[in-house]
Amino acid sequence: MAPFTEVISQGIALVENAVKKKKFRRAVLEAQRPLTGILDVLIADSDDLQDIFIQELERAQDPYRKQVDSCGSRFQRRLKEFRLTDGLEALLARHNQIRTRMRRSGVKQITYQPTGSVADPTSADMEAMTLLVDQAELNVINYNYVEGKILAQISVFEEYRNVLGVTKQAFMALPAAINAAQFAATNSFIKQARDLRKAILKLQEAK
Repeated sequence: MAPFTEVISQGIALVENAVKKKKFRRAVLEAQRPLTGILDVLIADSDDLQDIFIQELERAQDPYRKQVDSCGSRFQRRLKEFRLTDGLEALLARHNQIRTRMRRSGVKQITYQPTGSVADPTSADMEAMTLLVDQAELNVINYNYVEGKILAQISVFEEYRNVLGVTKQAFMALPAAINAAQFAATNSFIKQARDLRKAILKLQEAK
C-alpha cells in the first residue's frame, strides 16, 4: 500500500501547489487519471487488506482461546470427582462468570455432573481448582484485549474506506466545478484529501 499512498500524497501536494499558483485546472486534469486509478485500487483492495490484518490478530488471539478451553475442560474433569461444597459451588459460579465475559460466541457454561462416587475436596484440591479459574481469567482478559484491537482495526478500515470513497467523489467532481467556477467543490476536495492523509496515517498506526 505504501507506493500507492505515496503517489496519492504527491498528487494532493501537486493540486495544493497548483491552487497557490493559480494553475489548478491543469493540475487536476494531469492528476485525475493516476489518482482516481489508485483510489479505485485502494478501495478494491481494502477488504483484502483488512482480512490480512484481522487474521494476524486472530492468530495472536488463538492461544488465549485454547487456554480458556483447556482450563474449562480440566476444571470440569476435576469437578466430577468432588461433592459440590459451598466453596466449590462458588468457584464454579466464578468460573462461569469469567467465561461469560469472553467476547466470543458459543462459550458453554460448565455444569456439575458428578461421577458415581465423590469425595469432599481437600485444601490442595481447592487450591488447584482455584488456580485453573485464575488462569482462565487471565486468558480471558488477554483474549478480550486482542478482540478490542480487532474491533478497533475494523473501525479504522471503515473510516479509511469511507474517506477513500468521498475523496474520489470530490476529485471526480472537480473538472466540472472548475469550469463552473464552483470554488466550494475545490475546497471540498482539498478537505477530503487532507482527511485521506489522516486516515492513511491512522491505518498505518493501527498495524
